[in-house]
Amino acid sequence: MWTNNAAVIMQIESAEGAKNAEEICAVPGVDAIMIGTGDLRLSMRLPFGFDGVEPEYLNAINAIETAAGKNNLPLVGFALNGLAVEAKLKKGYQCLMVSADMIALIAGQSQGLAMARTAVSEFKTVGKKVPTANGANGVVNGQ
Repeated sequence: MWTNNAAVIMQIESAEGAKNAEEICAVPGVDAIMIGTGDLRLSMRLPFGFDGVEPEYLNAINAIETAAGKNNLPLVGFALNGLAVEAKLKKGYQCLMVSADMIALIAGQSQGLAMARTAVSEFKTVGKKVPTANGANGVVNGQ
């Protein structure tokens, strides 16, 4: 799977790429094929996600997986839970991503927001009011 100490992993993440999967997978020197499911779905005007059941989406995924298989290329893809990991492994995927930058950012921001809401709720519960702007310049000014 390695070429001169660097892996060449082609990412197919559009409907056009899925249509050209056979040609993409036949490029000499390619070591693996990664399916960018989120962008693939968006390019097909489907709701964003990392999986789906729409026939056109499943056909695109199948076209990419089949082309990779014909060229003996390992598959790389997303698997964000245990069921997805098992399903991808059964389909022959050899490298799985279990998170992504966007997912980590959303999770971190959600956690921070939840902590802030809890702090505000606790502050209100002990009988104190949350400071509000006094109208002078949009800040509390110590009040």
